[in-house]
Amino acid sequence: MPYKNKKTLIEEAVAAGHNADDLKKLKRDALCKLLSNEDCNVEPIERPEKYSVKWSGYILSLFESNELVEEMPTCDGLRRIFRLVIGNITSVDMGVIKTPSIQDPSATVRCEIGYQDHETGNYMMVSDVFDVNSDNTPWPYCKASVATAATKAEARALRKGLGLIKVYSSEEMHQGFEAAEQVIGFSTNDDGTRAASDSAKIAITTLSNKLNIDTSKLLDFMGLKDTDMQNLTYDESHHVIALLNEFSRGSKNGGQEVPEEMMSEAIF
Repeated sequence: MPYKNKKTLIEEAVAAGHNADDLKKLKRDALCKLLSNEDCNVEPIERPEKYSVKWSGYILSLFESNELVEEMPTCDGLRRIFRLVIGNITSVDMGVIKTPSIQDPSATVRCEIGYQDHETGNYMMVSDVFDVNSDNTPWPYCKASVATAATKAEARALRKGLGLIKVYSSEEMHQGFEAAEQVIGFSTNDDGTRAASDSAKIAITTLSNKLNIDTSKLLDFMGLKDTDMQNLTYDESHHVIALLNEFSRGSKNGGQEVPEEMMSEAIF
């Protein structure tokens, strides 16, 4: 039987009558026990052709539940799966392309990963860059711009090497959500509910723009018709980001297609 990821197990448990919100709090092993499904921990038997249509879905199935944040892999998880599937990492080199200054605290870092390919035995390289500024990274991480850019550049290089299509890493999209709130505290909406963080709103806006999605239509689609970005709650923001990540992957990579009624209207 094929390996089942946490999302599939939750869907099966919901179909069996369990509460979806309660299920999301459980680890994957606990879901297996709940369903009494002895085969759900079996590793995938059939490995698809590398970089084929089914490849991204296969790679995502290898992550443990604690290596995914709203279906987005963490840098630690990417590193482990890269070593497992692609090759042994022999070096990780960081190069600062743009250094921060008092006038401009943004930074750009290039990460180059050297590895020995499992299939050929050859030593190879994969690299990528990331730019950190106040528009795409929450405070206080944007202040430590070089270190943050290095982490995000590594995540980009790893997912490039893994051949993940339309899959963003957790660090790329919202590194610092929780840590930033621990430093500056979190705010509440007028009704007393915990408000979405500024970094979450940045992530939602960034992903929506990339997908040409109208955010008001997106919220309406999710049953949040009377909600806007200003009064979005903490929990709602994380649900929105999770759905946007599904749209980013698309149906060919284990995600969903964006409904036409959600698209932004073109302005000529």
